[in-house]
Amino acid sequence: MICITGIPATGKTTVCNFLKTMGIQCSSLNDMARENKLIQNGRVDIDSLMEIRIDCPVVEAHYSHLLKCDYVIILKDDEEAILQRMKKRKYTNEKISENLDVQRSDTIYYEALDRLPDNRIFTVNAHSKSIEDICKIVYEIIHNIRQ
Repeated sequence: MICITGIPATGKTTVCNFLKTMGIQCSSLNDMARENKLIQNGRVDIDSLMEIRIDCPVVEAHYSHLLKCDYVIILKDDEEAILQRMKKRKYTNEKISENLDVQRSDTIYYEALDRLPDNRIFTVNAHSKSIEDICKIVYEIIHNIRQ
């Protein structure tokens, strides 16, 4: 399973929707968690989610790298762009700060590295790139993984 991850507002859902148009099956773990009633007080029960059979080769969520992934693709973006998207989504200042700290410290990368070797973790930085370019880069990574 290929897991697309990154802090909120980095484009995971947009990339997943693009992949679907390119014939790659991609699912939202948040949707699966909701369907299986694994979200309480805004938090996903990741341990219970890991027990569910996921029949999708590519999944996306900000916590997907914590599952049993074969590969991880981490999306990053410019802090100002993320800040604007999070404000638009009405995130609290505390939540915005927390998420930006996660990106700055590379927490997601190191959590993925605890589970996978470095050569199975890809980071895509969206800074100065269009969402179309990001989608194409992720598509190429997945295409190369499958070769």
